[in-house]
Amino acid sequence: LIKAMQYMEFKSADKKDLAAVIAAAEDINSRLDQYLDTGKDAFTSAFAAAQEVYEDELASQEEVNNAWMNLLNAMADMRLIPDKGLLEDLIAQAEALNEADYEAQSFAVMRTALAAAKDVFADENATEEDVNTSVEALQDALAKLTTSGDGTQTGGDGQQSGTTGNDGQSGTDDDGKSQTDGMTAGITDKTAGTTAGANTAASSSKSAAKATKTGDTSAVFPFAAAAVAAAAAAAVVIKKREEEK
Repeated sequence: LIKAMQYMEFKSADKKDLAAVIAAAEDINSRLDQYLDTGKDAFTSAFAAAQEVYEDELASQEEVNNAWMNLLNAMADMRLIPDKGLLEDLIAQAEALNEADYEAQSFAVMRTALAAAKDVFADENATEEDVNTSVEALQDALAKLTTSGDGTQTGGDGQQSGTTGNDGQSGTDDDGKSQTDGMTAGITDKTAGTTAGANTAASSSKSAAKATKTGDTSAVFPFAAAAVAAAAAAAVVIKKREEEK
């Protein structure tokens, strides 16, 4: 009789909040495979306890309140498995690079980011924040890679040439030819021209000297003509003197 009287005096707890939280938890429980293992045990325990309290007609309001608050906290700690597709693509891109093609310091930075990214990719409990942080770090390291020797950067909107060819400095024109090579070629051509001119002049001088020695008519004609004229004049003078005698 006493127990019956106590039951009649019992006031049922308000379970509306508990029912709402349990409904939300049922959705999570139906796709547990989409969540990280971290927090799963706490969630399933809180979910089972909340269901028991909800079914208990004699549960106090305090028990009901504690049940839905514990379940709500467990749900808040659940984390979906992040999408690692982009991180996987970046890792593959970085691993395909040839270290010899890049400046040592920039490649070392990229290699560090790559190692961290691979650790996160292999971690089954890595959060979405962990994955996003690794993606940003590896993207940044790839964008700042500098090719060895010419200062070219990769990533972003493409490659940028970091050399110019002014005042004898090494550079590259649209045809891919070195400006330094062009300057060298110009100097060589000028030197060759000067040398050729000097050789031509020397050759002409030698030819003239040779012609004089070997009886070249073009070179000795004036001397021969003068000799003939002198001989003729001498003959006239001699003949005139003989007639006078």
